[in-house]
Amino acid sequence: MGWGDVITPAPQKVMQADKKMLIGIDEFTFTILLKYKCSAMEWISIAEHIIMDFLKKTKLETVLRGSLQLVTVGKLQGYTTVYDLGEKDFYIALGYNPVHPKMGVCVRFSAKAWLIYRINFKEIYSEDISLPVFLKTVKQGTENQVRLSRIDMTIDYFDYAINLDEMYAKLRDKELVVRDDEGRSLIRTINFYGKNQKIETIYLGSRKENSKGFMRVYNKKMEQLQNNGYRKQEAIACQNWIRFEAVYKGVYAHLISEILLNTEMDEVEFKCYIAQTVAQKYRFFNQENENYTEYTTDLLNVAEGKEYPKLYCESARDNSLNRNIEHLRKGSGLFPTMYKVQQLYGIDGLNRFWNYLFRYYKKQAWVGNDTLKELDLWLKKHEELKKIPLESNY
Repeated sequence: MGWGDVITPAPQKVMQADKKMLIGIDEFTFTILLKYKCSAMEWISIAEHIIMDFLKKTKLETVLRGSLQLVTVGKLQGYTTVYDLGEKDFYIALGYNPVHPKMGVCVRFSAKAWLIYRINFKEIYSEDISLPVFLKTVKQGTENQVRLSRIDMTIDYFDYAINLDEMYAKLRDKELVVRDDEGRSLIRTINFYGKNQKIETIYLGSRKENSKGFMRVYNKKMEQLQNNGYRKQEAIACQNWIRFEAVYKGVYAHLISEILLNTEMDEVEFKCYIAQTVAQKYRFFNQENENYTEYTTDLLNVAEGKEYPKLYCESARDNSLNRNIEHLRKGSGLFPTMYKVQQLYGIDGLNRFWNYLFRYYKKQAWVGNDTLKELDLWLKKHEELKKIPLESNY
């Protein structure tokens, strides 16, 4: 009952969302290195041959629906001759340094590029492809060394009771500690990023250039919603989505390469291996009750084979048109202008204004040659949007 004679209805039971843990790979970078020495003069033709061999083995241009082209700006530090696949809404690059053969040929996949590669590969060839299989394909038939220089392993916790503000406070006060598989607390650096007095990302370990790796824990739901990300629909569907992303570089990445190239793994075994690798260094231990946290316990269950990881391929939806529509709704000033017209001239005036805009659009008086070129490039880049209903963009 409420106060006095007021009777309040019984509170409705809130349905708890089902918890879900997904394990996967975000971005990765690897190099193809010669087993023998060559001169700088020989290297350019050898590097170009390695790239052509890579394209042939991986069917990269067919699977990602693009053609290799030289770019003037690339995100491969130290590699000055860089190629990509043209106008894409994901990042993939291949490159080499013409005067440094020892650097080999570098290949970088963004998370979305790798996701689209897997989805399209399955669609075209009716086969799944995992990272271990992909790296073995690149290595096959050559004496060259294939070696990861960076790999980001991800554990996504959907609708777990994880609060980043509380987590950071407990880490700071030593109520929560990060241990490795031998019970040691080796993390010396803990930082965070946030705004509006809310923590959005926690960093565990050093992010310096020579660091062998670190972990970031962040609000993936917020990131996808704020950036209109390609997994936005998943973010909308869940109440809470926290990502634990372990970044391995240098010697750690090299060791992971050796394991992936020399061990037979199916998709389930690969996800178990990711769980084992992350849990080897990052186990969250609650000092108060002297137990691992729920999320670490669930990860260990997968790593130890007590539970099988969910096999799941996230959507690669293109949100480019969605972003354009969102800009019209919120940032372009269209609706405020319509409101002003309606207040000044009534609903009939608003209708006349709307008809004027449509007539102006149909005349295409707003289109110049450069505009048409940009629009045609955009349409070519975003052909995948034809596969989804218009209404799903707003």
